[in-house]
Amino acid sequence: MSSTRLFIGDAHIPYHSRSAMDAVLRLAARTRPAEIVILGDWLDCNQFSQHPKTLHEDRDRELKRDLELAVDYLSGLRKCCKRIVYLEGNHEYRLNRWLARHEAASIAGFVSLEEHLKDAVGVEWIPYRANTKRRALYRVNSHTIAVHAWAEGVMAPWTHIRNSCGNSVIYGHTHRLEMICQGRVTGGHPITAVSAGCLCSLQPWWASGKPTNWVHGAVLMRETKKAEQIIPVLIQKGEAIVL
Repeated sequence: MSSTRLFIGDAHIPYHSRSAMDAVLRLAARTRPAEIVILGDWLDCNQFSQHPKTLHEDRDRELKRDLELAVDYLSGLRKCCKRIVYLEGNHEYRLNRWLARHEAASIAGFVSLEEHLKDAVGVEWIPYRANTKRRALYRVNSHTIAVHAWAEGVMAPWTHIRNSCGNSVIYGHTHRLEMICQGRVTGGHPITAVSAGCLCSLQPWWASGKPTNWVHGAVLMRETKKAEQIIPVLIQKGEAIVL
């Protein structure tokens, strides 16, 4: 008996890549995972940023339109699995910060991303907790965790292993598809750190002056009684390629 989990994130709707998102929907339909874990930043929430990407059209974009898109994609994924776990990312957390800056906490329940996505798709929401070092953390099994991110630079894989207290860790935020695997002196499951890439535009217009090193991707986890595989998935030209 085996089970499969799918880890995806950083779609940054409405700056998502349609071809990458469609590839993930096909991957989910093909693998039929028991669980899909959203690693955060599914929504960009640029409307609430202190550093807007533009001064005009995106700031006027309604959150309602972005939420409808997000729900459409999540609903497509929901047809392929029994459970969706959603780790709030730093971009979703922009809304909380905006409410705090404008002293509007009293209306938080009326504009809650958590409540909207729970009602619309039935996600299990893991809050960001940006005021602590642990932030959003989801325990996948006894030796693997998923987080939005604890680091983003070139040393991110090593930082995640160092901070994971002996757990393997699957993370987002870096927009890169990267993986390191470290054996244990005592044997048993090796410690793995793997980033799931992203599902947003690889060269968004607002970053046109600075080329990115982003990669479309995802992560699959396959578990049996005897073994566990953590498998990076590269998405190229609209196709998911299991590495």
